[in-house]
Amino acid sequence: MARNLWEYFNCTDKQDLYHKLKINDPSVKELADFYKNYQASIQPFSLNKPEDVGTYLENKNLFPQKGSFSVLTLDTKLHPIKCCNFSHSASFKEVFENVYLPGGEQFMFINHPNPSLSDASNQKIKKFTSQLKEFFSLNTLDCFDVKYDADRQNHVLYSQEGQYIVKEIKAVPSHCVKEGSIRYTQPVQSSVEAQLHFPEFSNFYAINELKGLNVLSDQNTILRWLQVGYSDLKQERLDMICYDSNYKIQSVDTLSVGNVNSSIFPLAQAVKLIPERQAGGAIIFHNHPSGISTPSAEDIDSMKKAVNACQLVDKELWDGYVVGKDKVFSFATAGNKGNPLFHQMACHQNEVKQTLNEDVQKFDPYESIRYEDEQEEDLFYCDEFER
Repeated sequence: MARNLWEYFNCTDKQDLYHKLKINDPSVKELADFYKNYQASIQPFSLNKPEDVGTYLENKNLFPQKGSFSVLTLDTKLHPIKCCNFSHSASFKEVFENVYLPGGEQFMFINHPNPSLSDASNQKIKKFTSQLKEFFSLNTLDCFDVKYDADRQNHVLYSQEGQYIVKEIKAVPSHCVKEGSIRYTQPVQSSVEAQLHFPEFSNFYAINELKGLNVLSDQNTILRWLQVGYSDLKQERLDMICYDSNYKIQSVDTLSVGNVNSSIFPLAQAVKLIPERQAGGAIIFHNHPSGISTPSAEDIDSMKKAVNACQLVDKELWDGYVVGKDKVFSFATAGNKGNPLFHQMACHQNEVKQTLNEDVQKFDPYESIRYEDEQEEDLFYCDEFER
């Protein structure tokens, strides 16, 4: 059994796997196809109505096997960010510790009971949802049953909240997750060991692909690779991109791993690494393991200090990013309306583009990851910055 992603593809190490991806080796086509379509696979799908749940479970192959149940963890905008599967013998402690995420505080349960134990399993799930609400103020939006419908001679997904059949399931076995599995977005249906090493290789892959890209002309590509390489990491990681006088990325360096906040932000180290203004500049960014890119108050405070520090020593800080599964948040783009420092970054970007004859009106760093609620998000961020 493969112990990691590169062994799964019969490679000696991650460098060997990366090389095969670069030369389009047929043996790694499965992984190459995944990365090619990665952006589409991690864009959030809002579960606004019960029918959306059925479509999502089918598209992502997340129906629970018979004798088990799954829990979808959703963010405040009803984007599913995690799916955990449990046997019917699972304890509340096991369920709670796996499904709860900061920022993901509402749930949907999908139960696929054995017919003889249907009532007992539904009662247990009902007890779980009551405990989540009573003791932790965590809401369950709906509970669903996967069951056989004799009239249709097929399995159906039934909403307990809406009291109606949501979807007819044509091929339950092929759309099932394994009992006990925990999934975000996975590249290959391989061994558990291989999947666990997926974020490590994705990060290695993305860093190598970022080098040589142009901060001005390749911004959409840069944002895409940041999501590929950082949105699946299990810990917060603060990294910095350094570019030369032609805005070509030269390096991606890790500044700290763990909780990124203003008290432990290695600002002196970061500023020291940034090239002199005439020689280039930098972008500071970190990921949110929750998958939600909304910056915290500490994120905002840290970025303010970084902007001030760079101005003090006359170094160019192009932007600051927070990487999530939903999108890459840009302080210069989304935060500039509510804070003078971030507005200065945005103005400087426009000045540089105008100087280099870039078409500012056509430039849109979020073209590939724009959502309908973007304007509402901007208003929220502005309110956050002004408080």
